[in-house]
Amino acid sequence: MRAGDASFHAGWVLHGAPANETATMRSVMTIIYFADGVRVGEIDSPMRRADNERWLGSLPTGSLAASPLNPLLWSRTK
Repeated sequence: MRAGDASFHAGWVLHGAPANETATMRSVMTIIYFADGVRVGEIDSPMRRADNERWLGSLPTGSLAASPLNPLLWSRTK
């Protein structure tokens, strides 16, 4: 990839970049989305627990996946 290019992929896809050997920090933007009505799945690993705490405010399994950090952007029913 060249400067200014973008990559779109699933978050669990193994990916990386060569070392940044400049004095300038790289800019990165991440967007994660899910459909309205998705529920919190089983929290069966330390990584999922950490993600649930950070992004969903420790919602219990089965709860609607919604939080101030994950607002509803569009609803088919509204």
